[in-house]
Amino acid sequence: MATKTYRARIVQISPRLGAALERTHYLFAEALNQMVRRYIDMRKGKYGQECKKLADIMLTRSNTFAHGVMDQLTREISTSGLTDEWVDLARAVHKSHGPLFLQHDGFAEVDGVMLHTKRHGKVSPMPGRLPVNAKFWHQVCDSASAFLKSNNELLENWRQGRKEWLQEKADWESANADFMRFWNGSYQEFEETCEIKRKESQALEGQKVVEKKRHRRDRGKRMSRWHLWYNWVITHPEIIEWRNRAKAAEFRPVPPTVHKKIKNKYPRQDKHITKFLDWLKENNPELKALDSRRRFYVRNYLRFRRPPTLTLPSANKHPYWFTFELNQFYKNVDFDKGSIQLLLVDETEEGSWFFRWFDAKIQCDPRLRPCVRAGVFATKGRYPPYIGGKVGNKLNRPAERPENRKAGYAGAKLVLNKRRKELFFTVIEQDCPRKVSWKKTKQRTCRGDNVFAKDGSQIPLKVMAIDLGIRHIGAYVIAEACRNRGVWDISWQHKGITGRHAVPGLKEIRQHDRQLRKARSQRGKPVQGEESFIELQDHRTNMADDRFKKAANTIVELARQYDVHLILFERLGNLSPTAFDERWMNRQLRDMNRRQIVDTVKLQAREFGIECLEDISPWMTSHICSRCFKPGWRFSIKRKNPYGERFTRKNCRDYGYPVWDTGGHLFRCPHCEYKCNADINAACNVAAKFFGLWSGLDGLKRDQWVYTWQENQPKTFDAKKTFLEWALDVRNRKLMGDSPF
Repeated sequence: MATKTYRARIVQISPRLGAALERTHYLFAEALNQMVRRYIDMRKGKYGQECKKLADIMLTRSNTFAHGVMDQLTREISTSGLTDEWVDLARAVHKSHGPLFLQHDGFAEVDGVMLHTKRHGKVSPMPGRLPVNAKFWHQVCDSASAFLKSNNELLENWRQGRKEWLQEKADWESANADFMRFWNGSYQEFEETCEIKRKESQALEGQKVVEKKRHRRDRGKRMSRWHLWYNWVITHPEIIEWRNRAKAAEFRPVPPTVHKKIKNKYPRQDKHITKFLDWLKENNPELKALDSRRRFYVRNYLRFRRPPTLTLPSANKHPYWFTFELNQFYKNVDFDKGSIQLLLVDETEEGSWFFRWFDAKIQCDPRLRPCVRAGVFATKGRYPPYIGGKVGNKLNRPAERPENRKAGYAGAKLVLNKRRKELFFTVIEQDCPRKVSWKKTKQRTCRGDNVFAKDGSQIPLKVMAIDLGIRHIGAYVIAEACRNRGVWDISWQHKGITGRHAVPGLKEIRQHDRQLRKARSQRGKPVQGEESFIELQDHRTNMADDRFKKAANTIVELARQYDVHLILFERLGNLSPTAFDERWMNRQLRDMNRRQIVDTVKLQAREFGIECLEDISPWMTSHICSRCFKPGWRFSIKRKNPYGERFTRKNCRDYGYPVWDTGGHLFRCPHCEYKCNADINAACNVAAKFFGLWSGLDGLKRDQWVYTWQENQPKTFDAKKTFLEWALDVRNRKLMGDSPF
């Protein structure tokens, strides 16, 4: 079952309709705030121990159960005839304290207006009172319990993470006892020295001398500690004896000549002090190891992250949006004509509030319209048609056949901002039946052996392997494999590069980053709390979101076009920006949106019964030939450099010359003469790994691009050396006028 959200913008808003929308949102947010406070008071035991136990039960079960319990606690007499623990507790609360409050008298007060559930019959508007239907009361209770349960879940995850962090910290400290002796001894002396210096600095500046653990705004002047650390290190050479591998007499301080040279080159203290420390670490290996261990401990084990806080909902700062329930708060919706009726809070001339139906015009997403859905489903099978009535549990199981899929729409969430007022409709779409299933096998040689048909039999598998890239969305290959005598035979059906002109490229995104950086540098020093170039920043963010969504749509459409059973991705969790990579590479990795692309593909592919696998090892997929499974060359064709070579393109002697490039876009195998795009070759290797064709490469090792095989194959292969020989031959043949390749 796929749950999706489609947007419908409210248009042609009259002043009265706009005020009613704002008033309804404000009323719900304030009522929710007060209900959350009541739940918190119940958990604190303000209404007795029975009520506290009841609140704990409510927040561990469903939201419907929570509002059912609250409904019983706010009546004059508990009317439930069930026999359950919570019923006995509710009766005990009624008997000892009476009802918490009477819902028909008032459960929330907003700007002097008391909200209460209405009794049977027609109710006229009254000043100071607003009768609401039972669904509004239930939604307030449901939202309050959902709000607190989400916070409890975050808090529980934080506690579990802290427990694991403490255990990991204890294990690391026990394994590094030498460092902990230094940390608890000599390093604490340094901390005390820094504290004394900090107080002296505050006194010299005429500030109030406060303790370090006070709030940040009371600490006074921020003081750098690098010069204190340097002075302390050169006056305590015995710290290199922290693990008894060196003596204090072997400590090498900065020589006067080097000291003078560095200080003349970097006059500022914050610059030359760091250079002094770098020199000390390079010439004192034990000090370098100690500092590396200290940095690791401070970064990972000095303190754990703060626990999540509970921020109460409010109408403006922390909005919690009201959801219109079908046939209760909205009705007569026509997506084709763009009309809807909403039940909103209106105001009389005397200032009394009351609920009334408003006619509104909406401009909705085309995917919401029944005519569009029916046409697309008939041609592509993408958006199934609607069923009549409420959705309920009709669509929680996959359809028997793809052509029998159905969909239904439920609630509509009201979202307000300065520019527009929108309704987000929740659409539930039935999934297609799963094409394959996973089962354990005794004689398993690869991941493909665990894939079976729906009836449990092994079938020819059709997979699509994706190698995500930076130059484009990624390279893909469609492979069909049959199991023959315990070995998978692969036939390549189609190969290509996934990329659409409508998908924003990383080049365009980087261009906007440069524009932002240049504009903000010209603007001057930023003012705290003030944002600049908001529209351009939003445009850049939307381009990045648009990129991974359209990329995921492209991949899923390809998988559906070729009717594949599985989509394969590499496990690229370790491919993250680091301090050891160049800036351009970190920017490309950050903007690549790899994680979002994979998650969106998994979410969309499940809807059509396609499985996704993202744990294929990426080791050497770009440097091994996908035809003979031997190491090859990854290279690029050199282009004219207008800054370094002042020649025309025709007369540039190195133009078109192959150069060694471990991240190049071309691949060539010197063993079988296979040549192709490097990303396509990597995608083929991803599929080959899934079907176990890399089993003979388990003993392959690489050291500086020199490969070593097992004994039954050639011992070594120097990839870079052989490539340079081939490239020189290509260059000579090109100069002679022959075909270089």
